[in-house]
Amino acid sequence: MRFIESWTPATLVATRDLTPSIREFLIKPENFDGAAYPVGSHINIAVTIDGRPDTRSYSLVGEPERTGYRIAVRRAEDSRGGSQYMWSLAPGARLTITLPASLLPIDWARRHYCLKRDGFRLNRFGIPKSVCF
Repeated sequence: MRFIESWTPATLVATRDLTPSIREFLIKPENFDGAAYPVGSHINIAVTIDGRPDTRSYSLVGEPERTGYRIAVRRAEDSRGGSQYMWSLAPGARLTITLPASLLPIDWARRHYCLKRDGFRLNRFGIPKSVCF
């Protein structure tokens, strides 16, 4: 499934350290209406790494809320630079992000689903190893 990326200006509203190496970011796009987003959604963030523009994708964590989008970023010293860039930001920083998109379409008319996660994705804080419903 492909989707159209729609970029918008946003502001980093707040950060909170969840662990010594994981920081939560609250990001509010301009003209944010608090609309719910699909399960498994992520946003892309325009970043600058070694003076060059790049893009990083981050899964949205937690429940949709009126204050903005929440992501969590694990700081990795051996990363390609995205986590270090994100950790360098302070509240008030201006960002350019995409609107939430999901590559995990769920047909709520189906009777049962079983979702499994794998690897280090920060949705693991909100989703157990498998969820069946």
